[in-house]
Amino acid sequence: IYDYRTWKSPKELGEDPIAYGMNADIPIQGARGKIFGPHNEGAIDSLAAKLWMIENADHSIDFAYYIFAPDLVGYAMIGAMCDAVRRGVDIRFLVDSLGSLNAGTTPLATLKTCENQAGFMRTESGEITTRKARVQVMIFNAVSKISTSPNRRSHDKMLIIDADYHDKAVMMTGGRNISLDYYGIDAEGNHDPYAYRDSEVLFRPAETENDITIGEVSSGYFTLLFLYKGNKQVFPVSHYRARELYRSQRRKAAESLAKIKQFDLVKPHFEHMERTMSGGFHLSDVRLAFDLDNITNKKVTKNAVENIQKNPNSILYLLNKIAESNDGTETTRIVSPYLFLARHEDKDGNVIVDEAASMRAWLEEHPQAKLEIVTNSV
Repeated sequence: IYDYRTWKSPKELGEDPIAYGMNADIPIQGARGKIFGPHNEGAIDSLAAKLWMIENADHSIDFAYYIFAPDLVGYAMIGAMCDAVRRGVDIRFLVDSLGSLNAGTTPLATLKTCENQAGFMRTESGEITTRKARVQVMIFNAVSKISTSPNRRSHDKMLIIDADYHDKAVMMTGGRNISLDYYGIDAEGNHDPYAYRDSEVLFRPAETENDITIGEVSSGYFTLLFLYKGNKQVFPVSHYRARELYRSQRRKAAESLAKIKQFDLVKPHFEHMERTMSGGFHLSDVRLAFDLDNITNKKVTKNAVENIQKNPNSILYLLNKIAESNDGTETTRIVSPYLFLARHEDKDGNVIVDEAASMRAWLEEHPQAKLEIVTNSV
């Protein structure tokens, strides 16, 4: 576990993680799931759940977000992860370079300094190993690199704890980033009527143990993002003035964590979180889908049809498979803030892909079927 969680250079790795992911055989898995919805209660529950997950991790944390803001929520996350690495929890932290541009490097380097007081990692039975926990901080597809295309971003939003341990694994994914704007409260703990409306899903492995669980698949996908050649590691500066700055930043992180947990609107959610994380789940069949090909493909639109066929793990490929398997009476639901129905032409002006027309044609052929779409208005 320690070895596969360790960052390796492209030369050490020996294979392209993006190509590996595109060709990976990903199973449909049994899982237990629940939704943190778009209302204010769901938003605060989501915040409490993320902090609960970090505070209750025993072995590992994988943390990947598009936007990481250096505000009260961002610093609270740093405070919770600092405590975790001191307990011996190994942390991999990944944020997008463009989405998290406003974060700067100081908060991220501060998180890295927390490993100076790292505890020892433990086995599944709780025995202490000889391996000290780490904080590996990575910026995805760093814009400071000459080879980076500014449009190749990681919009992934994932928090995974104890991925390799069936009874302990928990993962959350969805629409919320790490910013105060998403959680229904302002910096003083009052209700924020202008907060973004998003949703997330929380998964735990099914009660019956699969050969490979949703925790392991999710963490494996995180590994592919983490090892991408365009990433850049964050390290603290060793100058004595920087060390004092990091000390003050760690204090700020600890104070932010304590402050959030005492807000009148938030405190009851923390008090109920043990129950929230253990009950009310629905049995689900889950399939991880992704379009990693878009990170490196130079002909995303020109070869649209071929690209879908080459990546059997892509969202569009799987949607087509769902349509093919539908007997004409089922309801298919798509929920996404980004629904762009593409229309591509070849060099002669002939339409080769028209997703809106394809949907309409499919519905006309299957008059008893339903397609329900929830998407953003802008």
